[in-house]
Amino acid sequence: MDFEKAVPISDPHFAAFASLNKLTPRIQNRNGRVYFLFPAEEVFFTLVQRFYDNEPVPVVDFTAELKKVKALMWATKEGGRK
Repeated sequence: MDFEKAVPISDPHFAAFASLNKLTPRIQNRNGRVYFLFPAEEVFFTLVQRFYDNEPVPVVDFTAELKKVKALMWATKEGGRK
């Protein structure tokens, strides 16, 4: 994956959905705001469309992934305050 032209997303729900679909983002703290960076590739744009089309996902798996993403967000946010 090419992160040279990354798309920043701040929605943890989309990040969890993407992670469930094997597209793991990089994470970045910009002045206390956490962004998930996704490569500007076709697979990313396809996942965006699927996410907003309200594609069904396994609820337990999605909830577990969302918890991981939120924990990562908080760890990144706290790490930037030092």
